[in-house]
Amino acid sequence: MAYRFSNAATSISVVSSAFNKYAIPLVLMRKYFMIGAVFITIIVLFSSYLFPANPPLYHNSQEVSAGHSRTWKTPLKLYDKPSPYKDAYSINFTLGSPPQPFTAIVDISTTGFTVPSSRCRKACPHGPKYDSSASWSYRGRDGTRQTQSPSLSTGLIEGIDILTVAGGLQVSSQPFTEQDDYSPPYDESYRRSKRASRPAPLIPWQLLNTHIKFGLAIHEPWAWLSVKASHPPVQFIEWDHSPFRMMIEEGVLDKNIFSLKFPQNEKDEGHLIFGGYDSTAFEGDLVSHPIFPPSTPHWSVEASSLSMITTDISGNPRVLMNKSLTGYQAILQTLHSPLSFPDPLFTHIIASLNVTKGICQERVVDCDNLDNFPVITIGIRDQKISLTGRDYIRRIRGPSYCKEPGLIECVPSIQLRFIPNSRVDPLPWPEAGAKDFFYLGLTFLESVYTVIDNDERTISLELSGRES
Repeated sequence: MAYRFSNAATSISVVSSAFNKYAIPLVLMRKYFMIGAVFITIIVLFSSYLFPANPPLYHNSQEVSAGHSRTWKTPLKLYDKPSPYKDAYSINFTLGSPPQPFTAIVDISTTGFTVPSSRCRKACPHGPKYDSSASWSYRGRDGTRQTQSPSLSTGLIEGIDILTVAGGLQVSSQPFTEQDDYSPPYDESYRRSKRASRPAPLIPWQLLNTHIKFGLAIHEPWAWLSVKASHPPVQFIEWDHSPFRMMIEEGVLDKNIFSLKFPQNEKDEGHLIFGGYDSTAFEGDLVSHPIFPPSTPHWSVEASSLSMITTDISGNPRVLMNKSLTGYQAILQTLHSPLSFPDPLFTHIIASLNVTKGICQERVVDCDNLDNFPVITIGIRDQKISLTGRDYIRRIRGPSYCKEPGLIECVPSIQLRFIPNSRVDPLPWPEAGAKDFFYLGLTFLESVYTVIDNDERTISLELSGRES
């Protein structure tokens, strides 16, 4: 019996020592396990806030609620990089996942969407370049992740990726092109021909442009381009899916609308809104006009009249010009400042402004007399929009090659309308159904608030609520 109790005591002693040895570590393990479980639960519950799939990069962009519809607003800023566009405006956007940031010129006249490639080989521009290998959401035009090869004739690589603009508005499958060659693209077959001693015709003007353009057209006005050269013509087709068109196709907007307010000075703030407009940004009520002609690929309206009125010494109004423009197509442009009129309208306007030849500029007026210049009134159907001298006369600084570099001269932002030529002029062709046409550039658009509604096929205008 004593032996049995001795063995039992020994067993109890062993169990007791084992419990004392491992009890404290087990308690600590259970404590740490509970803390870890709580931490993981918090991460799971708040993962969408802690690790957003596409974090907004631009805190000055915002989502705006307007009634029951969502609108997406992003700032419009003067494009500050050297470019052929004297007064272009730009927005920020990102491409890919993780997002790669870019700045692009807003262009309502094209569907083009081309970014510089990280594989750029020739005449590469400065600034950020798109790297398809760094984006997990990139696909080639064929839908695969395989790296695409550039076109031998254009140096373009076609792909699809996630586009994010206005801080959170996403297009999940935005077609775009990477460009890896910015050297002037000539027609090689022509260069090798017997006429090689003559200048080779250029491929369309857009391909020479090294600046990213954020296209807001639905259909490309240059669907088929032919360089007007007799030996031989060159044809090119753009991949016709602008960011705005893809927003419509993917149904990411409650209303298929975008609106524009351009700043005219450093204190004024401009914006581009997708899905609606800002009713506080203009003075009266928007006036809607149908797209004209109805089948046009441009954002254009029908004009009705053009007048110039000045004031004589006695303070009485004096009419310098009053022309009916019924049936004229007025095409809106965001890449160019001037109002571009055909002759004889252009000649009549310039003669009424008493222009002289400047030191650095071709046509200048007196900078001290801007308030006394005629008021130009453009009729858009039944709506009249008036521009004062301070609206259509711009202060231009003389270039470095001028006799007096940096000299500021006042230049009327009015020019003779060019007959479109794809070799030298980016302005689109007029619609065949119009009687005639002219262009309303930023000189006009900076003075109005513009709402373009693709669903209703209308353009609404009203004077912008700001000082000239």
